This record gives sequence, C-alpha cells and structure tokens, in this order.
Amino acid sequence: MSKPATTKATGINKFDETITVEVGDVVSFKCDTEQAGEIVAIKQRSGSTVLVLLNGYGFDGEYIGGQTETEVDLYDCWID
Repeated sequence: MSKPATTKATGINKFDETITVEVGDVVSFKCDTEQAGEIVAIKQRSGSTVLVLLNGYGFDGEYIGGQTETEVDLYDCWID
C-alpha cells in the first residue's frame, strides 16, 4: 500500500519564521535571484520537507534558468 501524498506542511524557514504551506500556494525563494513558484507537490526527504514548485514562464538564473519545475527545501522559502 502506498503512502498518501502530502498536501500540507509546516516548518521553520531560515528566517526563523514558522510557515504553513499547501499544494496550490505560491512561495518565494532565492536561487540566483528572488523568484516564486506554485507548490504542485510536497515531499519528505531525509528529514526535510521539499516543495516541488512550478512556474509556467520558467525560472530565472544560471542554475535553474528556463526550467518550469524545481524542488526547493521548505527551509529556503517564505510567503510574501
């Protein structure tokens, strides 16, 4: 039996803020530049909460530039 997908998560980010996010929320993060993405999935990996983010226009920057989907640790995100 497979484990049900996580649709909501709460954690503390690097700014010591407690944030609660759900699939469908938009969060900000910094990877080369400050940018934002919509949460399409939430994963638990090695004790961390990882957010799968989507930006239909493509993300910016040298590392993830042009990609429309990326994974970012909840610790590195904030809500505007």
